[in-house]
Amino acid sequence: VREDAEYVQLHHKHHPLLAIKLAEFTTALKEVLENVATVSHQPSNIHMDISRIVRHIEDDVKTGGPTSVGERCDSRVLQSGVELLSPASVSVTTDTTYEDTLATTVINKIVMEHGVRQ
Repeated sequence: VREDAEYVQLHHKHHPLLAIKLAEFTTALKEVLENVATVSHQPSNIHMDISRIVRHIEDDVKTGGPTSVGERCDSRVLQSGVELLSPASVSVTTDTTYEDTLATTVINKIVMEHGVRQ
């Protein structure tokens, strides 16, 4: 994990929501695989949310600075019907769960592929 200000800002902005969506995706897949009668969220909708978050991270990395997720979306509601939250309003501690680690890995991979200016 990098410690430069640009990376820290990027991570702080995207990590909480990405980790939450990854956890929701895991839960939704488990429910579908276990044939749960009422699935809490559709995996396909959550996958679309995750894809959108990844595109926002890529955009931020390519432009050299965080953009407003709300400005990038046509609405403030993701495909799964969940309203976007600002990172400050979501409390997720880095790398405490599998999804936290995965979210950090996704961010790091995007940074490696597209490069964050130092």
